[in-house]
Amino acid sequence: MSCFDASDLELGAWPTPRAAAADAGGPGPAWSEGTVLLTGPAGLLGVALLESMLVRTAARVVCLVRADDESAAAARLESAAAARGLRLPPDRVRIVVGDLARPRLGLDEATHAELAETVDLVIHNGAHVRWWGDVDTIRATNIESLRTILRLAATARPKRVAFMSSVAVFNADDHREASVAFEDPPGPSSAGLRSPYVQSKWAGERLCVAAAERGVPVTIVRVPYLLPDSRRAAFNPSGLFELVLGASVELGVAPDLELRFPVAPVDVCADRVVRIVGAGPSAGPMGGASVHHVVPFEPPGWRRMVAAASSEGWTVRLVPPLRWFEALRDRCRTSAGLRGALALVIQDPTRTLWSASNIGRLRIDDARTRALLPDLPPLGPCDDAYLRHVVRTVVGAGSGADQSSA
Repeated sequence: MSCFDASDLELGAWPTPRAAAADAGGPGPAWSEGTVLLTGPAGLLGVALLESMLVRTAARVVCLVRADDESAAAARLESAAAARGLRLPPDRVRIVVGDLARPRLGLDEATHAELAETVDLVIHNGAHVRWWGDVDTIRATNIESLRTILRLAATARPKRVAFMSSVAVFNADDHREASVAFEDPPGPSSAGLRSPYVQSKWAGERLCVAAAERGVPVTIVRVPYLLPDSRRAAFNPSGLFELVLGASVELGVAPDLELRFPVAPVDVCADRVVRIVGAGPSAGPMGGASVHHVVPFEPPGWRRMVAAASSEGWTVRLVPPLRWFEALRDRCRTSAGLRGALALVIQDPTRTLWSASNIGRLRIDDARTRALLPDLPPLGPCDDAYLRHVVRTVVGAGSGADQSSA
């Protein structure tokens, strides 16, 4: 059942741009020496995007950080950056206090007007990332904020927008009979998407299509499930793979499933996103918008992850999924450490970790992205060394704990 109605897919009142969108530099990389507004900069992907922009471009980045005041905002972003060994140059990084769930992104009128006059590109990465979170919170944070950003893009000087979506939108019923997920516009219906968070990504894509039709140059980037950074111990403790892997190692048993979800190291994903946006939108079916997928390697599969845990010295036996679920549930009756994993996997009534979902079998196509970036390495398998790094990172941090991803 859809959590959002037709009004959530409407742009509403629309500003009149001062000039045609093409006057902002069109599809070229002019923003790379201009000003970028980045939302969600303190999150796992956000800080990796910030690092990639600082390395790959000469852009100045305005970071919208949710906090009580400027001091707290600075401390939050600096902490996230320090975890990556990243220094924030004051001449290139500006921190502004905001809140995606509030009107005008939580900005006062003067700051909002200033950004409308100075920003060249908005990378909208921020979101309420709870797959089964409160619908009203998700609507305000994920949908209303995007609507505000798209209007901002059409206010005063024209701007480009890059929207971070998710390959999870392919779990919609529209793709039930497909074998390949193409870099195409979103389907007409969200039927089949049970998660309010994923529904909000589908709704966001529809809003981007509508804005593109009104002249805003929009790039939709569908990212895969994010695994730990390839170079550092940075990861999402509330991610599906991380929670299930951490719980399996602690239990000594793992569900015997061949999960083949598309995944990417967070730093590799961020770098590719910045390259996609930097290269400019490729020709697409949506006029001013284009759709791209991040596919760095073939899905490694869950059994390879379990094998990597064994190679790191952990004893983990494969058991039927229901038996694993029962072991997890029994442990949680006496210990709170794995309740984060239980709270997530209990949402799948089949107790098979969504292994029958569309993205567990679809091949995620990235032909348009590879045409845009012809020097990308050929698609191949994920190497075992990285999977062992994933195990060391996740198990060493004790990801089975109940930790928030908000």
